[in-house]
Amino acid sequence: MTPGQHHMLDVLESAWVPGLYQMQSTTELPFEIDPGLFRAAWHKLNACHPALRTGFRRDGDGTWTPVVADRLDPVIEVLDWSGHEPDAVADELIALLEAERVTPFDVSEPPLWRVWLVRGPSTWWLGQVQSYLLADGWSNLVLLDELLALYLAALEGRAADLPPVPELDTAEDTDPEADRAFWQNQLAGALPSRLAAERGRLGPSRFSRVANRVDPAIADALRERGAGHGHTFSTLACAGWALLAASRLGRADVTVGVVSAGRDRAVDGLERAVGLFIAALPVRVQVNRDETLTALFDRFQLARVEGAEHTSVPTGTLQRMGADDGPLFDSVVVVANYPVSSALRAQQSASVQRGAESDGTRNQTEYALRLDITDDAEPRIALSYYGDRITDADARQLLDDYLALLAAVARTPAATVGQVLPLSHLPIGDPR
Repeated sequence: MTPGQHHMLDVLESAWVPGLYQMQSTTELPFEIDPGLFRAAWHKLNACHPALRTGFRRDGDGTWTPVVADRLDPVIEVLDWSGHEPDAVADELIALLEAERVTPFDVSEPPLWRVWLVRGPSTWWLGQVQSYLLADGWSNLVLLDELLALYLAALEGRAADLPPVPELDTAEDTDPEADRAFWQNQLAGALPSRLAAERGRLGPSRFSRVANRVDPAIADALRERGAGHGHTFSTLACAGWALLAASRLGRADVTVGVVSAGRDRAVDGLERAVGLFIAALPVRVQVNRDETLTALFDRFQLARVEGAEHTSVPTGTLQRMGADDGPLFDSVVVVANYPVSSALRAQQSASVQRGAESDGTRNQTEYALRLDITDDAEPRIALSYYGDRITDADARQLLDDYLALLAAVARTPAATVGQVLPLSHLPIGDPR
């Protein structure tokens, strides 16, 4: 088991809101579907990947143990919506999945995954609700790629040529004591960077979401700027959120959560592995208004790289390493830059060309604010939040301010922090 799984299971035992750590997604399938062959492909995929057959048992000593079923007979529910309005099918499927997502899984009873196959007026759709415990976003693309390969091979009457499933030891090459010492040093005296109100402050819990896109010209300018200084798009996006947090909190010392893919090790097959490898890690930065943005991004990127080498400490422990009992941060940034196969890219391109692209993904976690960004030509940005901790108007303002900040960073590559974020209370001088 990974530290992320241990943390999520502990959180789920005290879950305060339905749907926690359950993900939903929709995928348009731009070709004719034989439901029987598709079901068979899904069954073969489950047989290939133990992660899809895994449940979790709480032992008498309080520890969690994964339990893998030898075989499963997973159900795919087939819905005939061919008589529905074509433009409404995607939204109706999203609504169905949102209602299903709040139905909890019994983590001890696999499968922790529900699947729907929907026949629309002009195309088929795949809808899924899954437990986060089984697979992260990267893994989901691997699974979708292999599912489509299995199905298309069955249509053609041949065996699918899938790569072997790698066998990994998630504890290999980790040193928990060294990792804990690293984080204690990094987070000593860190003030809490909480952007939302305490839980329940604004009324009943309500999971909500606002979304937008980054203008393609702004995205291109950000990448050009990053390439000139050795900064990734992900670094600029995550550091931008830290700058916004400094502005909101009115101080220079801020910590934000950044999700690491957890696939940085030199392990054969890791890029095709299915499981929960991600880790939400704190990135602490001192924001100095007279420092150049380039220098800030240098420090932020270095902090991310160093932190990604110390992932064995559970997030819950990291959250309590600051100056109070935690949580140290209540927002997390996820930049999706997963590798996509040529076949899967063709499927996605066909959906866009048909005008059927739908952002049906919902990622509900424990954080008051979760910022999801896609690393592509026209990045999509979604801010998920709890309505009992931040108002709808404030969430929309946060997203608008973030987009404006990214545009300012893109348009003024030689600027100082103060020119992009003119806060007089930020300190002058060496931020270290």
